[in-house]
Amino acid sequence: MMRCNCLCRKHRLHTILFLLILLPFLVGVGILLRSHNGIDLSHVHGNEKREGTRRDLKPWGNLERGNEGDVVSASDVQFAKQWEKSQETEANVKAGDVTKRPDKKESKSLDDLLALPPDVDDSLVVYNRVPKCGSRSVLWIVRKNAKKFGFKYKHSMEFWKFRQNEKDQEKTVREIVNLPRPALFDMHVHFLNFTKFGELRPVYFNIIRDPISRLVSSYYFNRFGDSINKYMVSKFKGTDEERNQTFDECVLLNKTECQLGRAFYIVPFFCGQDARCREPSQWTLREAIRNALNEYVFVGILEEMNASMKILEVLLPRYFQGASKYLEYLETQGAQQNMHAIKKSEAPPSEKVVEIMKKRLAIEYEFYNTIRDRFSVIKEQLGIS
Repeated sequence: MMRCNCLCRKHRLHTILFLLILLPFLVGVGILLRSHNGIDLSHVHGNEKREGTRRDLKPWGNLERGNEGDVVSASDVQFAKQWEKSQETEANVKAGDVTKRPDKKESKSLDDLLALPPDVDDSLVVYNRVPKCGSRSVLWIVRKNAKKFGFKYKHSMEFWKFRQNEKDQEKTVREIVNLPRPALFDMHVHFLNFTKFGELRPVYFNIIRDPISRLVSSYYFNRFGDSINKYMVSKFKGTDEERNQTFDECVLLNKTECQLGRAFYIVPFFCGQDARCREPSQWTLREAIRNALNEYVFVGILEEMNASMKILEVLLPRYFQGASKYLEYLETQGAQQNMHAIKKSEAPPSEKVVEIMKKRLAIEYEFYNTIRDRFSVIKEQLGIS
């Protein structure tokens, strides 16, 4: 009996010693697992390991494995869930309803904000730039980096083919996909659906600005050009009296140039080539927001251009490395000032005119504010001031 008691005590002692040795290992594993709960940027578009890959996966397909049996990443699963949810939401949306702007509190990680469809060609970037939204500064940076880092940069000389028939759409898509990789292509063109022509989606990005501010800049640019494009003076079609008319006068006299038909401008760049995208409507707004959130890696804000460049440095490092420093250089050299439209009057639009135009541009502002909310969340997540 005594021998049995001794053996039992010995077994208990060995068990205690074993647990003491195992405890630090278990604690270490727990810390390692918790460390994966933070922000994961491994999926961010522009990652060198993913560039040029082809993943033909349907967003609504198997959430665990792709067509070829490849394991699908967490961002793919996230997108599939988002797509299914958007379909359920769309089925419940009545015609004429305004798309609800995303609540900043709903997005807790970058995964939700940066997830793109799985069938994306990461080696091809498209900037379907909106006129008078700071694109000259962006393109100056892109040209510098194309030479420095060896990617192909193609600048389209088609400045007025925003809307294209199906034949021209396919021609533009083929021109883009045939570029040597990696590549960045820019053009003033409404969103193009590459999958419609059997091609992978490119990585889209864009920059927008306050709708009234954009309209005022465009109004004076069309009359007087800027320090670089003074030739616009000779291209203006109208009398000297009409040329020298202020923006306030244009609005208060209800001139065609300042009516909704001509002022509805930013949203169609994101809505796309559908004929319905040319008219301001709740359908157009919904389509533009859906594309902006699901097809674009990022949409920046001109009013926060420096922060926009810092975000692009993170999301598309190959193309925008050092972009914020380049922008600071442009500002110190006064180059950006030369790109601003020459105004007859430096006075901003009157409060009355702003009130009138905000009503006319209600859909443009709904879109702008949605993008601004998303921008703020991304900036906060990345810790960019």
